[in-house]
Amino acid sequence: MGDQNKNVPRLRFPGYTDAWVERTFFDNIKNIIDFRGRTPKKLGMNWSDTGYLALSALNVKNGYIDPEADAHYGNQELYDTWMTGKELHKNQVLFTTEAPMGNVAQVPDNKKYILSQRVIAFDVKEDKIAEDFLATILRSPKTFNELSALSSGGTAKGVSQKILARMKIVVPNSLDEQIKIGSSLSLFDKIIDLHQEELLKLKNLKKSYLGKMFPKNGSDIPELRFPGYTDAWVKCEFATFIERINISSDSDLIPKVEFEDIKSGMGYLNKDISRKFDDRKGTLFQPKDILFGKLRPYLKNWLFPDFTGVALGDFWVFRALNSNPEFAYVLIQSPKFQAIANDTAGTKMPRSDWKIVSNSEFWMPSIKEQTKIGEFFKHLDNLITVNERELNKLKELKKSYLKNMFV
Repeated sequence: MGDQNKNVPRLRFPGYTDAWVERTFFDNIKNIIDFRGRTPKKLGMNWSDTGYLALSALNVKNGYIDPEADAHYGNQELYDTWMTGKELHKNQVLFTTEAPMGNVAQVPDNKKYILSQRVIAFDVKEDKIAEDFLATILRSPKTFNELSALSSGGTAKGVSQKILARMKIVVPNSLDEQIKIGSSLSLFDKIIDLHQEELLKLKNLKKSYLGKMFPKNGSDIPELRFPGYTDAWVKCEFATFIERINISSDSDLIPKVEFEDIKSGMGYLNKDISRKFDDRKGTLFQPKDILFGKLRPYLKNWLFPDFTGVALGDFWVFRALNSNPEFAYVLIQSPKFQAIANDTAGTKMPRSDWKIVSNSEFWMPSIKEQTKIGEFFKHLDNLITVNERELNKLKELKKSYLKNMFV
């Protein structure tokens, strides 16, 4: 354990005991590449469809470059005019000055990039600070909060070089300690990125299956189905296979569920509500009922509970009627149901219309095929949930490191 008053972090690598030193931010910087307020277009030059990616504030995320976010490219002529003498290099630190402010990444490779609006690049004094460490300290909550307090603007805050000149940072005097901290947290970022990529793949996979495993375009069979099932699906009104439950309860012995308790679009609780007891009145639900948020249905507040509880607020509680509950839960997530549920009344507070939903027709397979589909999506949901929770744990662990490994 360290003493914060002596510029020693709470958590550090073995063998390092010297107090950290305070410097102005620019004591560590050799050069800043900054094209603020200028663009190639303003200088009479045009973007290309291919070539060298122009890094704007939209491309620079926290820890990585997203080429799809703002896909502008420059050709060789533009690059030579714009970047000669200001070339970026691998691991150079990038910082977004506004819209959004405070994202930090490093140039990922030795490819040529064009620096565009609202992004600056730092060349470090190599005898003062390591690039990985600078990127890490700029991403720390303490630095972000300090820059936010110093920055100009209202909701759209911005950071100028004058603001950076006023900022002080506390760093290890040892470059070796800096490198260890920076490289370890950079590795942590890579692990988080891998988990994010895996989670995105699973979510996209589910979205694809939801589009392909339900009939569309007037067909009575889906594009994709399990082997051994060939029968046509049957068209049924929603109210013939789903019962809407309207049993009220104000029991203070049953946990309550609100919109804020549900992870939007994911269908799981974001906190422990097992002892969330009070006497507010809502709709009683049982295990394997379906909670569907009818207020602003595009927010996708839905839940397939395994416990008895009370739904508070603008929920519909559905119960499978002559249908498989797991399949019914998948069906409310399907593109067709979502389109119908979002045919809403009201502007500021739109709500799904029960008359429209209940009278709408959906294609239904046999109970055996329903069960198969329900089990498949249940397994996929479990994979997504486990991955997202693991990702959240990693992010919280990183926050703890950022808090305790810096002064």
